[in-house]
This record gives sequence, C-alpha cells and structure tokens, in this order.
Amino acid sequence: MSFYDVVIIDSGIDKEHKVFKSANIETYCLEDDTWLIKDFLDVKNGHGTAVASIIANKISNLNICSFQLFNEQLECPVEMLIECLEFIKQNIDCKIINLSLGVKTYDKKLESICCELASNGVMIIAAFSNEGGVSYPAGLDCVIGVDASHRCQKSDDFVYIRNGVVNVKAKGANQRVAWLQNKYMITQGASYACAYVTNFALKLCMNKNHLDSYMLSVDDLYKEIKDNCIHLYDNTEGRVPTSDFLDHTNTVAIFPFNKETASFLHFNDMLSFNVIDFYDYKKLGRVGLDVTGIYSNCSYRIKNIEACEWGSFDTMIIGHLDEMSSHINFDIKSWIIDKCIEEQKNVYLLDADNFQVDKSIFQKNGLKLGFPTIERDYDFSVDMGKLYTVNTPVVGVFGTSKQQGKFSVQLLLRRELKNQDYFVGQLGSEPQSILFGFDYMLPFGYEGFDDLYHRQTVPMLNRFMFELDKKEADIIIVGSQAGTIPNSFENIMYLTDKQLDFIFGTLPDCVVLCINYHDDLDYIGRTIKAIEALADCSVLSLCLFPLGYITDWDLMMDKKTHIDKEALDSKCRELAKLFEIPVFPIASDSFAKNVVKCIVDYFGGDDSNA
Repeated sequence: MSFYDVVIIDSGIDKEHKVFKSANIETYCLEDDTWLIKDFLDVKNGHGTAVASIIANKISNLNICSFQLFNEQLECPVEMLIECLEFIKQNIDCKIINLSLGVKTYDKKLESICCELASNGVMIIAAFSNEGGVSYPAGLDCVIGVDASHRCQKSDDFVYIRNGVVNVKAKGANQRVAWLQNKYMITQGASYACAYVTNFALKLCMNKNHLDSYMLSVDDLYKEIKDNCIHLYDNTEGRVPTSDFLDHTNTVAIFPFNKETASFLHFNDMLSFNVIDFYDYKKLGRVGLDVTGIYSNCSYRIKNIEACEWGSFDTMIIGHLDEMSSHINFDIKSWIIDKCIEEQKNVYLLDADNFQVDKSIFQKNGLKLGFPTIERDYDFSVDMGKLYTVNTPVVGVFGTSKQQGKFSVQLLLRRELKNQDYFVGQLGSEPQSILFGFDYMLPFGYEGFDDLYHRQTVPMLNRFMFELDKKEADIIIVGSQAGTIPNSFENIMYLTDKQLDFIFGTLPDCVVLCINYHDDLDYIGRTIKAIEALADCSVLSLCLFPLGYITDWDLMMDKKTHIDKEALDSKCRELAKLFEIPVFPIASDSFAKNVVKCIVDYFGGDDSNA
C-alpha cells in the first residue's frame, strides 16, 4: 500500500509547474473504470493545480497523491466520488484527504465511506460550495468543513466555529495562485480556503512537536485552530427535538373536546395508543353529546371532567384552555394539571413551550410531561445562512384560511400513501402532529411558537427536512397553517410571515391547496401564483372544504354551514375550468385516492400498487 502525506481529489495537477519543484506528485486517472497511475496527464482546468500549490506552500519534499476526478467544468457524479474514496481506503495510506470540491445533495453511501476513512484515522478536509448552501462531504459530521471568510486576509488566518455546520473559515478572497503551463491566476473561493487548512494541518503534522509525524487528530487540529484563530463563533450543540413520550403512553383521556382534539376522534385508527374517553367542562354544553369519527369507525359520549374516571387511563392529553378559562372565569388549566399529578397521570399539553408548568414536580412523582418544544439555544447564524438541499419529493398542504381541514388532509394523505406501501416522512405545524406519528413539528398556529423570526424558523425547518431526507422516505408531507398570503393589507396582523417562512423552510415540490366554498376567486388565483412562484413548485390540486359561509351574516358571525353535494360538485367544476387544476371535495369518499394519484403521477412514480 503506497504512502502519501496528502491526497488531493480534484481536476488534476500540472506537476510541471515550478511551484512543485520540491514536491513529489503521483497522479491517478480513471481509465476504463480502473484507477491507473499516469506519468503524463492532460490537465484542462487549473483548479487542482491552484489548490495543490497552496497545500504545498513552504513544505519541502511533500508526497502528494493526486486523483483527477472532476472534469473541466469541475463536475463529478457522486457515485464516482464514492468509488474514488473506496479505492483510496483500500489502496492508499495517507493521513489527510483534501476535497476542494463536492456535491450539493446528501448521499448515505458518501457519508458511510467518509466515516469509515475517518474511523481509520484519515482526516478529510473539504470545501463548501461557493453557491452558499450546504454541500458534501463538507457538511458531514465526520469531515472538517471549510468555508471562506472576509476576516481572513493571511494564509494562517482562521475563524473557528464550534458546533456549526461549517467548522473552519479561512482565506478565500481574491488571491494569486498557480495555474496551468507555469502561469498564475487571480481567483477566489472556498476551495482555496480549504487548501489553507490542509496546509496548516500538514505543517502541524511535520512540526517537531509531533515527532511521530502522523499522530495529529482532528481534535488536535481544532484545538490548534481555536487557540490561534482571529475570530471564534461559540455555539451550543444543535439538537433536533425528539420525544419518547409515546413510549410511555398506552391509554389516554382527552380534555377538552374542540377543533384540535377532535382529530383524535376522526383519525382514531392512526394513533399508537387507545383513547378511552373525551372530557369537557359541563358549563360549555358539550357534556353528554354523542360524537362519531368522520374518518374512523368509533363513537364516544363526552363526559364531565369534574367526574373524571381517573383509574381508566395512564395519560391525559390537554388541549388549549386559555379561552375556556377566560370564558368561565376559572384557571382550569392549573386545576386539571394539579389533578393529573394528584392522580398520578402523565400529561401531554398542546400548548407550546409550557415554561409556566413546573416539570420537576412531574419528575419527582415519576410522571411524564410532554408538550411541543424546539431547540431555542442554538444560534443558526453561525451556519452562515447555509441551507440543506433535499432529495426526497416534498408535498405541501397549504390553505387560504384557518379552519378548512388542512390537518385532516395531511392525515388522509398519510393514511392513503401508507396503504399504498409508501414510506412517508412528515412535518406538521399542529401541536398534536407528533402524537399521530409525524417525525417533526413546529407549531405556529394558535398557542404556537409565535415569537420566532425567519432567521430562526427557516433554518430550523430546513434542518427538519434534512433529517427527514436522511431517513430515505419515499415522500415527505408538510402542512402549513391558515392562509398562505394576505387577503388584506390594512393591518400588520393580516400579514402571513410565518406561512411564508414555512414555504421557504420546506420548499415543497408540489402543493395541494385547501380552499373554501366562499373564497374570492381572485384570492385563490393569487394564492396559487404566489405558492408556485415562491417555492418554484406546482399546485397540483385544490381541496374544497365542505363547510362555508352562505351569507354575509354567516361570515360576520363565523357560522359555517354544510354545503350540499350538488353545490360542491358545481363549485368544483367551476374552479377546475377556471384554474385548469383538478378540484376535489374533501368530504368525498375518493378524495385521498384522487389526490394521491395526482401526486404519484406528478413525480412519475408507478401507482400500480394503488
């Protein structure tokens, strides 16, 4: 097995350039699917020569192994990069691999081979894309990811970033580098910043303090950079919120019965736990009502919370109670939480970030307390605005207003796709999303995370999407809140900044748009155009909600009426003709199958299993 100080995977090196007179360079080139050592190489792009010249600067007798992998346009299929790294693992002995190029999208096999090399003691130093997003292998945890910084003006200027996607920044501004045919070029980019980090690492390896030349670890390198950096970004470790709450949940009581908690009735069959009873407060007039699931075959009689049968369940799911407390002039939320502790019941609250609840009391009593949460301490600014590119097809469920069945549509699509054996990843914006098995959620509707701003929301959502992408789902469903664009501009409360953040954070490839019977046609049209323009996607279908305002008085009183089937069908035909998009009534028995067929056809999949 051949030994080299550094392996450079790039566009090839013009080793006849005078800057390499004290370096030993051996070049591998791919011919007929075989890596061969070539004495003479036709190098058509000076990028690799420039990178190598920085790496070799002021280091004598450097043994360089060059792999000419990237073409003249500096492009390379990820499969070829993986094969190259596999060859290096099996045939090349080295301490450092420099990759000043990469690919935009995450690949599990690429991560796997990089992690194998890292576990074998090989330090991989890779540059991020100059286009501003996360690229690979630089974005992998097992790789030292390097970007350029305007702060760095000298070759040994570094910016260290703790717990960021980017690990190190270095000099990447305009500079004179070696090019082809003994010429030089003024150029810039993260590629050259990466080369400076590799040069620094090699000098440390050969320093007298490292008598055993190749004992430098990644942690050693980070420490040296941190101790000598010109600027430090310190950050908490970024964690994607996970919950084991459902692992401790078998039997559940739900209080109160309202819009949010009704989903536990209508989609009862999609829950991993058994709903024993629904409870409400007797003064609100719902106690004693018989309720039946619209999309599931189950029925309940709503019971009085003051006569709760505490011995029949292990967990209580508590919905939003602030309006109820105000209406009955009683802090019922505190009362019910205290009762749950007294009766030794686990609690899941639909209100986001319940800091006012003393979690330690639950812990002391051996109980579980769950509620929607996010990682608030992570400073996304240290990632320099970099966003992940997602490979998995993404379907968005958006709307024109609140209370029009968007969460029901998400669950119906989830059920139908899973019935057709698709592996579904899901990101919701309702606080009960996790309880239905969604992978991630960021509630920003009623009692949600309303204090976030776009520089937090967008990268947070983007990170969720990346984690879903890594799970290799067949399709990802994301669901938004309320109306997507403003219907009016007279008040700042009408603006839909959170919904726009949701679009930018999830970037759906296609959207099913929930609409109302009474929606203004111009507003529907504007919403379609806005979504398609903002996300560069297609609105595949319109989903018509079966309730609507018949008169202006109904609108003023917020009183929706069931629209009869004939009127719904007529509205569907009208809208389909106007917008040239399929329109399906949500109340239709074939609704989910019709929408899923549109989705599968759009992505070009085979729906023969439908």
